[in-house]
Amino acid sequence: MPVVVRVPIVKPHGAADPADAGLFSHWQHDQYPCFVCHPAIFPRARKGFTHDEMDEGMFCGACHNGQSAPPASGERAACRKSCHAK
Repeated sequence: MPVVVRVPIVKPHGAADPADAGLFSHWQHDQYPCFVCHPAIFPRARKGFTHDEMDEGMFCGACHNGQSAPPASGERAACRKSCHAK
């Protein structure tokens, strides 16, 4: 299992959006056993998804909803520091 996985881009990013696809760090999420997210939230294959889907509580948005973990979208999201880092 790779330590860091780059999430595939589903649709082109706009000019105001971060250019790089999101990253997922297994190391930062190691306090959660694998079965918490697999297969209940994520498919077995690496799959891209959108912020709209996350905002609906799917994929990363299941935890990154502003309550369980920092939000995946909005002004409180750390877009370029966390997920869309180079």
